Amino acid sequence: MVSKFIIGFVGLLSVQAFACQWPDNTPAPADRAREILTACDRINDERRYAGLDDLILDGRLIVVAQGHAQDMSDRNYFSHVSPEGWRVFDRLRAYGMPFWSAGENIAIGESSAWQVMNDWMGSPGHRANILGQSFRRVGMGLWNYRWVQVFSD
Repeated sequence: MVSKFIIGFVGLLSVQAFACQWPDNTPAPADRAREILTACDRINDERRYAGLDDLILDGRLIVVAQGHAQDMSDRNYFSHVSPEGWRVFDRLRAYGMPFWSAGENIAIGESSAWQVMNDWMGSPGHRANILGQSFRRVGMGLWNYRWVQVFSD
């Protein structure tokens, strides 16, 4: 199936407002990349509507988010905390990511970026992360209907 093949690299990370582009050197199957880009556009639509700056889609945060989504699927759990007690802050440190502030949204079962974003925007805690004023970057992961957003300054 075509969606299982790794897509080619789109190019350098864009600094243009109003557009999420796939970061260089971040491979993903085409269907997941499409859903992540759609969700990123929706995040920035919501942020613009609230008078906030766009978030930049960060390849390193994609790796962290994708790792957590796949881990939850592979080990059959659904939590911000891994069975070993690791939280988003621990995962970021393990990947060598510097940060002052970070947040994470997770969801399970939604079939599209539109559905998961509608659900997150309807939840005060998830909405607060999406509209977090201290956040500048975002990464998303998707694996077996497990959605993860990781935010960082």
